[in-house]
Amino acid sequence: KHNIEVFGRSLNIIPPDGALFINGLFFDADTMDLGAIVETMRSEVHVLESLHKNNIRGPLAAALLALDLSGASNKEFAIDIRDTAVMWINDIETDPQYRRWPSSVMDLLRPAFPGMLRNIRKNIFNLVLVVDPLNPASRNLIKLAESFIIHQAPVRLGLIFDTRSAEKDTAKDYNSIICAYNYVTQNKEGRSALGFLTDVFAAADATEKVRHTHIRSQFKKTFSNLSGGKIDDILGNDSDYDYGKQLSQEFIERLGFANSPQALLNGVPMQQSILTSDSEFEEAIFSEIIQQTSSLQKAVYKGDLTDTDSIIDYLMNQDHVMPSLNQRILSTDTSKFLDFS
Repeated sequence: KHNIEVFGRSLNIIPPDGALFINGLFFDADTMDLGAIVETMRSEVHVLESLHKNNIRGPLAAALLALDLSGASNKEFAIDIRDTAVMWINDIETDPQYRRWPSSVMDLLRPAFPGMLRNIRKNIFNLVLVVDPLNPASRNLIKLAESFIIHQAPVRLGLIFDTRSAEKDTAKDYNSIICAYNYVTQNKEGRSALGFLTDVFAAADATEKVRHTHIRSQFKKTFSNLSGGKIDDILGNDSDYDYGKQLSQEFIERLGFANSPQALLNGVPMQQSILTSDSEFEEAIFSEIIQQTSSLQKAVYKGDLTDTDSIIDYLMNQDHVMPSLNQRILSTDTSKFLDFS
């Protein structure tokens, strides 16, 4: 009876189910394939022979064979998003529209329908978009991100503006969009600033780059009480609201990607190919959320994550979170192994 309880709890094997383990590798007894077992035996023998040739035998070889060396490659590296460069749009823990949600991380263990997201008043899932605010390719991504907030998805959203494409003739455009965004954020809130961005996009044609005239026109509509001279001061080169560009540039350099847009969920970069399709992006975000939910559930169950812990600190203190990403160093796709035997 004790064995049945242990197998059921740790391996989800309950009578009359069975399982086969070869050197700790699990084979489902119902769908077991003899060919796959033979191939596994061959690869295990090859590893044992290689260890034996290097005089690693007996208990030491058994201990090495039991190591799970695939874990590091399965978990993608992430970047620390506790950075002042990130302009957060919403805060699930403090914003009034989320006040009816339960605030305990224990709700992660509550049963839910498959694929259903749990609404918890904690910043558990943090989506950061690195976007070029003038590039037409960024518009759909920002509009889709805005829909997450409108429909109260349990996602905290942050933006980082990529201004690396700024040249002599477009510097004024980049400067005015950043100043306008910062002014709206200070005088209203992050949501209004995001809405201002989408309104500016709507004023320009679908394939047309946003220019200073679009930004100024929309800014005048939003703040009709401001005079033309005051607007020019706010959007000008010597504006008090021209800040954050250097911080964004430093974060993007640490991120290590040559181009934008980029999306980071809890610091993990999403595949860039999904960012061009609305349905793929939404599906990928929710798939990643569901995938990360399982590891967070384990942390709550084991007591590693409690209501007194800062969620963002817990997430960013994990082993796979780096201060910067470098594809040459951290990439697991091009790992090469030399046979020492």
